[in-house]
Amino acid sequence: MPTIPRYYAEEKLKVAMIDVSKAGAPGRALAEIGEEMGEYLEQQQTAARNQKLLDAKLGVTRELVDLEAAFDTDTDWETMHSRYEQKAGDIERRYFEQLGDDPELQTSFRQEIEPLRLSGGLTVRRLAGRRQTDAFRATMDGSLADLAIRIPAARSPVEREFLERQAGEIVGRGLGSGLIGREEGTKALRGFRSTLAKNEATRLMLDDPAQAAGLLEDRANFSNLQENDRLDLIDRARGRVDALAREAEAETEKRQREAKEGAESERQAWLSDFTIKLARGEAGYADIEDSYHTGRIEPAERTRFTLALDERNEGLRKREAEIGRVALAIDGSGMALDHRSDADRDAVDAHYALASAQWDEVPPDQVPERIAGYVERVGIVPDTVKGQIRGWLRSGTPERKLAAADLIGRIERTRPAALADFAAEDIALGEMISGNLRAGVEPAAAVALAEKALAVPDAERQVRAERLAKGKTAEDNAKWLGSAATGGWLSSLPGGVPDALHGEFDAIYRQRYVATGDDDVSRRLALRDLKRTWSVTNIDGTPRWMKYAPEAVYAVPGADDGWMREQLHAEFRANSLLDPERPLEGRLLIVAVDRTARETLPSYGLVLLDKDGAFQPVLDKDGRPVRWRPDWKSSAAYERHAQELRDKVEGARRVRGRVIELQTEEAN
Repeated sequence: MPTIPRYYAEEKLKVAMIDVSKAGAPGRALAEIGEEMGEYLEQQQTAARNQKLLDAKLGVTRELVDLEAAFDTDTDWETMHSRYEQKAGDIERRYFEQLGDDPELQTSFRQEIEPLRLSGGLTVRRLAGRRQTDAFRATMDGSLADLAIRIPAARSPVEREFLERQAGEIVGRGLGSGLIGREEGTKALRGFRSTLAKNEATRLMLDDPAQAAGLLEDRANFSNLQENDRLDLIDRARGRVDALAREAEAETEKRQREAKEGAESERQAWLSDFTIKLARGEAGYADIEDSYHTGRIEPAERTRFTLALDERNEGLRKREAEIGRVALAIDGSGMALDHRSDADRDAVDAHYALASAQWDEVPPDQVPERIAGYVERVGIVPDTVKGQIRGWLRSGTPERKLAAADLIGRIERTRPAALADFAAEDIALGEMISGNLRAGVEPAAAVALAEKALAVPDAERQVRAERLAKGKTAEDNAKWLGSAATGGWLSSLPGGVPDALHGEFDAIYRQRYVATGDDDVSRRLALRDLKRTWSVTNIDGTPRWMKYAPEAVYAVPGADDGWMREQLHAEFRANSLLDPERPLEGRLLIVAVDRTARETLPSYGLVLLDKDGAFQPVLDKDGRPVRWRPDWKSSAAYERHAQELRDKVEGARRVRGRVIELQTEEAN
């Protein structure tokens, strides 16, 4: 049957409140329907009230069960029951109010909920009791454990007795309150005494493990100690005895090691000072032997120091000999020096260091003249001077740059070959500064103009290159070379300037002009570059211009270039079977080959005029072209010169000896 909405049912009831019995059979039928409708509405109201009561009971039951479960982990045993009662009452009142003013429902609700609430309260009260007991046990165990630690450290028997009495009182409180039973109390005291004995034995074991091991082995001592604890402590005591012995041994070894390391550290400091003294010449062989015999140095160190001193002394002797060799070269009684020789350059560096040390009193404006004079005499620029010139030109003040340019000019005029390994840009800057000065430009402006000319952007260099392309550069250079040939380097051989030299001059000039923008400077630099590789050679008996001529590369200052021709002919006759008896003048020629230009010290090919009037390359026994290179120190001229020097030295010794003899005779 469909549920009739309440508002409709009430409306029908109002309409049905009429007497329908007067309507006969239809009226009676309507009356019966009305009665059935009343009964149905009454049943519906009863079911709604019952459902409302059931919902309230279920809600309260569920929340009380959850509340009881929440106290399973609660530890505040003192307030557990009161807090439960308060929260349970709040839950009950909330659901009670939801029932409304229905005394019958309220009475039924209280009757069924009250036992559930009381049961939960008893459960929580029992939980609080267990929590109280657990809390006491934890407190008791912690207090007894604390006392078992404090009693062994008691400072007097009175303090010890007081602390032991506290342990008994703690257990007594638990017995008196009924929180623990007698058996549990006895067990707690027994455990306390066992722990106390273990702590006392452990303390003794830490303080005196040997004594502790002896006492623990007697069961009469520490009688309350558990047997497994006793055995464990005995093992620990013995282990500690061994550990202390090892620690003592290790400490002894450590002190010995530290003492040894301290002594070694002190020896190493002394050794460092001693090594420095040996290096500075402040100690010698006698000091090495004395240090060895007194035990301050080991045999291997003695050997090392002795050999190092031998090497140092040998180096000093060599250095003195090299310095002496330079001094002899300067005064003309020794061998000439070669700027291409590493040994000669090193010797000059050593000699210059001593010579320049005597110039402290020389005025600064006279130092460049001294340096130029020194380079003129030795033919080599010392490395310190090279670095000085390079530094002055590249990052010095204008005054320093002027001094560097002046120094380059002085060396260029007297010993141009000594500038062979200077950077092209440094030579160019020096030449431009000197050129500006010769043109009457103020010194500071001369430096500024030179630097500006060299530091032009790429666009300006392109303009310079285009200017060269449009001009009559080759003709102008030919005229300039023609004027330079008059009474100069190029006039050393009749016949004018060779085409190859002229073409190379023109190419170098163009490169220099693009870099400097100065005609005169560019031509001077180009001519200087040519002098490095071009020269007149007369080695083969026919004077002629030649690139990489031996006279330009291997010439020895102070020695006639004829030594190279002599060496060439001697080596050829010794190693060749081609007409050994015929004169070689005009028949044996040297020629530059492809590899000549690539070599630092160039070698040359040889060609020989055959009987048919044709020049043929000279081949070795394997059929390969012979390459020849002059070597001054293996030449006969060098040996003759060296013998002359030895004869001079021997003569000087004889004279010195005779003078000493005469002085001795006069003294007697």
